[in-house]
Amino acid sequence: MYNSLIEANDAIEFLRKTKYVKELSAYKCTVCGFWHLTSK
Repeated sequence: MYNSLIEANDAIEFLRKTKYVKELSAYKCTVCGFWHLTSK
């Protein structure tokens, strides 16, 4: 759970550099209003 798209994208970048992760994107949850990561 991230407060902004920038924070979520920073997390994606970190995961791509430190783990074998290709397909990740961020989306804003309509229920809680925070940003989450998804592989879909």
